[in-house]
Amino acid sequence: MMFLLLLPSSVPTGLANLARDIQHLAEAVELTHPQWLILLMAPWLCLRLIALAQRLRRNWLARSAAEIPLATIQRLLRPGDGSRGWPERAFWLGWFLLVIALTEPRWGLSQETGVAVGQDLIIVLDLSRSMLATDTRDPVSRWQTAIQATENLIRHLRQAGGDRVGFIIFAAKPYRLVPLTTDYDHLLAVVRGIDGRYPPPAIRPGPESRQSGTRIGAAIRAAVADHDPQFSGSQAILLVSDGDDPASDEEWRQAISAARASGIPLHVVGIGNPDRDTVLRIDGRPLEVPGPAGFPIPVQTRLHEELLETIAREAGGQYLAARTNIPDLVAWWEEWKKFQKDREWSDDPLPLRRDRSPWFFLAAAGCLALAWWWRQS
Repeated sequence: MMFLLLLPSSVPTGLANLARDIQHLAEAVELTHPQWLILLMAPWLCLRLIALAQRLRRNWLARSAAEIPLATIQRLLRPGDGSRGWPERAFWLGWFLLVIALTEPRWGLSQETGVAVGQDLIIVLDLSRSMLATDTRDPVSRWQTAIQATENLIRHLRQAGGDRVGFIIFAAKPYRLVPLTTDYDHLLAVVRGIDGRYPPPAIRPGPESRQSGTRIGAAIRAAVADHDPQFSGSQAILLVSDGDDPASDEEWRQAISAARASGIPLHVVGIGNPDRDTVLRIDGRPLEVPGPAGFPIPVQTRLHEELLETIAREAGGQYLAARTNIPDLVAWWEEWKKFQKDREWSDDPLPLRRDRSPWFFLAAAGCLALAWWWRQS
């Protein structure tokens, strides 16, 4: 489904919206045992063997034409009755439905619930103006790259199940979008609705925060407060940022002390180009501020990797240098989780998808029975 993400959102025919709808529909269906899909190759293999047998029969008849009566050759080469194709069609349709049933497809919510056993992760996303910089490869801007990586991680967590995820955005102030939850579909919908070009007013600078529009420390403190103390040792915070804080007042140091006191490791993902400055543009026009002589100068930004590495190191976490690429948060999460202790219980029941395989088993049995009946009639 990755090709759907590459379609431009401005396609006049609405193809991009249709592709998104198809992607969301495909994500709503979960195959518990996808390895059984290999059996769908059986019809193709059988047809190839039948074609090979027919070709060998024709070659044999061509070599033996002088010794076999003409009537026999005509009978062997005569195409079969068209009505005999219906049993084969019913059989292969039944086979297809049987294979789908073996994969145990699930969609919709079941009345039963499981227990969410796993880790608690709060994702903290920087939506300050510097995240608008277009110095990443694909997608173009920093915030879009961060959103893409976050969606990939949430989809992976949804397949595995058990881990609870919360989501906080910040600029001058932090704002909790989603508390810790196992409702991954809701979380995905919220993340997809984020537009870094127009962040909510709750995180924009106000009279009390004119000094800086990037308060990393306040966001970290909000993430620490959102964690449940009873699950200490099974918690983590993931900060996704470019580290560009014009204030340079190190207000994040007290927040790191709070995270360490809570025993919550803080991991950091750095997005942006650390080697050169990028002019910050809003709606295609460069953002300007008054210069020393009163003349406007363009605002430039770059990835402050040293700052983010320091935050991760002092907070007992890891630093992921994504830079201009989409960070592979799935691989990082699976590797880090190997050495962590899962919480043993949770008040948050894990919603389970309803098993739809009985429908497919019933339909497959009907098609196979119909194919047998046609064969006998």
